[in-house]
Amino acid sequence: MLRRGEMAIIPCRNGKKTAELIHNHLKEICSERKDILSKRKNYFTLYEHRQLEFIDYVDKYGIEIINPDIKDFKDGEISITITESVRGKNVYIVQNTLDPENPKTTSHNIMELVLMVETARRSFANEVTVIMPYMSYSKQERRQGRQPISAKVLLDILNDSGADKLMTMELHAPAIEGFTGAKHLTVENLFASSRIIDYFVGKKKFAGLFVAPDAGAGKMVGHYSKVTGLPLALGYKFRRPDSRHDSEEQKLLGDVKGQEILIIDDQVATGGTIINIAKVAKEKGATKAYAAVTHGLLLGDAENKFQKAVKENIIDELVITNTVIHSEDFMKRNKYITPLCALKMFAQAVFESEVDGSVSRLYDVKLRKSMFGTNHHAPE
Repeated sequence: MLRRGEMAIIPCRNGKKTAELIHNHLKEICSERKDILSKRKNYFTLYEHRQLEFIDYVDKYGIEIINPDIKDFKDGEISITITESVRGKNVYIVQNTLDPENPKTTSHNIMELVLMVETARRSFANEVTVIMPYMSYSKQERRQGRQPISAKVLLDILNDSGADKLMTMELHAPAIEGFTGAKHLTVENLFASSRIIDYFVGKKKFAGLFVAPDAGAGKMVGHYSKVTGLPLALGYKFRRPDSRHDSEEQKLLGDVKGQEILIIDDQVATGGTIINIAKVAKEKGATKAYAAVTHGLLLGDAENKFQKAVKENIIDELVITNTVIHSEDFMKRNKYITPLCALKMFAQAVFESEVDGSVSRLYDVKLRKSMFGTNHHAPE
C-alpha cells in the first residue's frame, strides 16, 4: 500500500531549474500547512488528516529528487538511466520542452521526456505525472488542410509511453484536454490568472481597462473583468495561413482614450500581436500600455522589437511568468520585463494530488466561480 509522501521528482536536463523551484515551494507549502494545522486542537477533517500524514512523511524522509543519468550518443540518440529505485512511488517528471535560447532543441527535449516516462513506467512507478509548464505544440491543435493535429500526437505519445497525468499551464486551447480519454492520460491545466490579478490589481498598480488582443484571449480576459469589476476591450486580427505567430492586421473595439490598458494573453512568441495592439491603443489615446502573458517565449527578434517598443513609449511594462526559463543575462538586458513565479502553483497542485485534495483551491473563490461555475466547490 502506498504511503503518503512516497514520491520522487525526476528532472530532465532542461527541467532542472524548474524541478528545483517546485521542490523548494513544495517544502514551503508543507511548512505553511503544518503551522496552520498545528493551531487546530480537536476537530480534523479527513482532508486535514491526509495532509498531516503527508507532511509527517516529508518531515521524516524529505522530498526526493532523483537526478537521472542522461547521455547523448554520437548518432543523436539519447540514453537514460534512473539511478535510484522508484518502485511503488508517485513520480513527477519535470521538463521544459522549450529552451528559448535554443528553440531548435524542442523536439529533442520532448523525446528525452518520453523516454524518461517510459523508463519510470518500466521501473514500476506507482503513478507517473509529467510536469510541462509550457506545452510545446499547443498552437497546433487543429488542421489547416493536409496537416497533423500535432498537439494530439504529443499527448498520444505521452499516453502510450505510460504517463498517467500531464500538469501544464494555460493551454493555448483548453479543448486540448479533450484529446485524451478520461481512462488514460488526464490533463491538469492550471491558470496564472490569480498571480497576474494579484500583481496588478491586488497591489493597486492598475485600475484601467483589460484588453484581449484577439478572440482567442477574449474568454480569459472576461474572467479578469468579472473578478475585478474592471471594463474590457476586444481586439481582433487577421493572420496569414502559413504563420503561427505573425499577423497582418489588428483592430481594437472599445474606447481606451484616457485609460491605462492591460493586455492579457496566454503567450508571447515574436511580440507582434501585443506590440501592434498596444500601438493601436496608444494611437486611440491610451495613457499606458501594460502586457501580461503566462508564457514568455520571446523568440526570434522579439527582444529587439520589445526594446524598440519600450523606447518609443508603446509598451510600458511586460509581465511574464517562469513557465519558460530565461537566463539571468536575458533578464538583466530587459529591465522592462517583470517576472512572476507560477511554479508555486505546480507545487500546490502536487501537494493537493498527494493528499487527494482539490486543485481548485489554488484559486480564490471569485475566480474559481467565474472559471468553473457557482456549483464548483473546493475545501477552503
